[in-house]
Amino acid sequence: MPKTHYNLDFKAVRDGVRRDRQAEQETAERHGFYQYKQFVLVPVGQISHRPVWHPGRIKGILDAIDRGKPLPPINANKDGGKYHISDGIHRYNASVQRGFTHIPVLETVTVDAPEMYVPPEPEKPILKPGTYVKLTEKPYQATSLWARVEEYLGPYRRDGVNRHVYALDGISDGQVGFVGDWHDDKFDVGRPPRDVLEVFAAEDAAMGRKASRVASRYRAANEMVEVKADFARLWSVVHLTDRYLGDLERIRAQPPYHPYEDQSGFVIEDAETDRISVARTIKDALKGLSETSGNGYHVYAAGPRKKGVEVVDPLQWWDGCPSSVGNEYGRSFDWSEYAEEQGIDPRDDYERENAVHLCVPDLKRTREKWLMKPTYMVWLGEYRDGKLRLTQEQLDYLLDDVLRLRSDKRDKLMSKIRVAS
Repeated sequence: MPKTHYNLDFKAVRDGVRRDRQAEQETAERHGFYQYKQFVLVPVGQISHRPVWHPGRIKGILDAIDRGKPLPPINANKDGGKYHISDGIHRYNASVQRGFTHIPVLETVTVDAPEMYVPPEPEKPILKPGTYVKLTEKPYQATSLWARVEEYLGPYRRDGVNRHVYALDGISDGQVGFVGDWHDDKFDVGRPPRDVLEVFAAEDAAMGRKASRVASRYRAANEMVEVKADFARLWSVVHLTDRYLGDLERIRAQPPYHPYEDQSGFVIEDAETDRISVARTIKDALKGLSETSGNGYHVYAAGPRKKGVEVVDPLQWWDGCPSSVGNEYGRSFDWSEYAEEQGIDPRDDYERENAVHLCVPDLKRTREKWLMKPTYMVWLGEYRDGKLRLTQEQLDYLLDDVLRLRSDKRDKLMSKIRVAS
């Protein structure tokens, strides 16, 4: 009996259909729908035909099929009775050439869930220092959800709503201490229980005043120290931003705000995939920024000692990006020219978005990496002229609590990175 499809990589199938219920719920709360993948065997005739992009690549897949090598299923979305390929065009064409009747597919299923949608909270009034709040999640260094406003840091805008950022004091093992800078959608104003009030009152009495203590802020010039930018190499990845987010911040994965456009104004970068764009070094991170900040950049890092963070290299998908002779995918790629060669309407956003899925035009220059999940990142300081500027308090925290260096290794490291005053 003839085979109906190529040999299947069942591990890829299991990994592809594995569902992340928490991520689905977060997506539904934010957008009113969520997606997951299911495995199906689809007749060839039900899949929308797409031409081959790389003749050399399809030759390799044909050889793999002839040798019986297991291959992963393609990725496709079903719309109007047809499946539209988002990844796997060469496996599809190779299957057609070998006369297979079916294609293994990981189908993206979209589930409308308007009942799960949580609209953004309305703008809240600015809180005064000393206001008690209850956090929605406990800071990793705290033992209570209750905290107190230490300082108002300013406004920012999220999901079309003005938000506010505060420095908060919290409780850890019966002591009051700084627990980070928090957005006002991450807590609610309230009255804490008596035992929490007693801890804060004891702290106020010890300081000889009734206001909350003022933590050392990085903005205070006489509190700052400078270290060499090589300090960032002790982490797996770095992320640059033009504003201070806090000493420790959970950065969420999201599509780029300003995706790359070609000369005609068509977006030629993946503008749908949630990710945090990071780099292995500050030098590489600077290459990925379209504009140079006159005030320097704030550097955040994840993966101390090169561990504890899953880094994805999007270069692995480069060969699947749209390309043709004389119009190779990259910074000078012209979508209109490519679309006309392929018989595609250049204005068809669906075709264009599928074509550039997981593609970044300047990737080979920037060597950009991705984190695909929300990730806690620590502030390494403000970068300027090859140096990092941060508070002594934050530097001590990074060396002692994050890197956990012994005194001898700490002294050795400081001798290498210290900037002479």
